[in-house]
Amino acid sequence: VFISTRNTVVTNCTFFNCSYIFENLHRSNTIENCKFIDCENQILYVSAYFGCTTSFDACEFRNITQSVPSKSLFYMSPDKSGSGLIIKNCVFDNITLAEHITIVKNRTMHSKSKFFNWKISQCTFGKIIRKSKTPVIEKYGSYIGAFDKKHTYYAYSIHNCSGLDGLL
Repeated sequence: VFISTRNTVVTNCTFFNCSYIFENLHRSNTIENCKFIDCENQILYVSAYFGCTTSFDACEFRNITQSVPSKSLFYMSPDKSGSGLIIKNCVFDNITLAEHITIVKNRTMHSKSKFFNWKISQCTFGKIIRKSKTPVIEKYGSYIGAFDKKHTYYAYSIHNCSGLDGLL
């Protein structure tokens, strides 16, 4: 597990049979040209109030199994400073998701945040096995506003990805 309070750069690594690889990263994080093979459960978990942006570029995710209920491969709990997730030029293939599990998920916040810097672009999605019709990428987020009223917003921008037909 990588846990860091500084900027983190991980390049040209291969992770085999791993789970919970990146946790509570702070600031700016870049993961490039890495392969995640036969891994399970969460790859990235970032909890609130770190204000970080994590970027995955040109990575491969193959033979991934997500079996723990209520977890996702990339889980972000953003804060008011606008935690972000950028996934680009990545390949997702032979991914198995447990019931009601997504590849990317964010959690409900108790105040409005700057969520709109979450981007997924130029990725290829191959074989995705899911046990329910839950979208593989949670496109909407929510926050609790005044008087405990829940507000929904469009959380991600998804551009030029292939293989998502019927999965969103």
